[in-house]
Amino acid sequence: MKVEIYVEGTSDKNAMEALLSHLIEEKLEQGIRIEFFPVKGSNNDRGGNAKKDLLTKTPTKAVDIIRNNPTTIVVIMPDLYPQNVGFDHETIQELENGILDNFNQVLQSKRITDNRLIERFRVFCFKYSNPKRVVKNIEKETNRVRAESCREERKGKKKKEIYKFHK
Repeated sequence: MKVEIYVEGTSDKNAMEALLSHLIEEKLEQGIRIEFFPVKGSNNDRGGNAKKDLLTKTPTKAVDIIRNNPTTIVVIMPDLYPQNVGFDHETIQELENGILDNFNQVLQSKRITDNRLIERFRVFCFKYSNPKRVVKNIEKETNRVRAESCREERKGKKKKEIYKFHK
């Protein structure tokens, strides 16, 4: 199982890895890899606006990741400031809703109707989300996805057993 967390830049990635190092190690021992990915490289070496790309391009990447990897959770973690970059937002709620709207638009444009994908997509506002809340939510999501994967695996084994029985 994997949790991919997308942030604006390398400094955000480094800060979160340091802040959550204990959780990252603990979860890795449980078979859950938590990784941070900056949208822009060091010193924004890929050019452009990191926040805008995080809000508008990363939801497309998230849909592809979640669709192709059923045990992966994708988290987008932007800064609230500067406001109104990528789309209009002045509050944390407007920022989260805007990203979720972008994610849903990507699902619609790709004609994806599997509503379970949204369950493995999360948005936390960097610096304004309590780190303990972020940790708790990541743990909750990894446990839920792991349980779902186990159910699917058991369901697959039962189908094979039924097939063998009827053969």
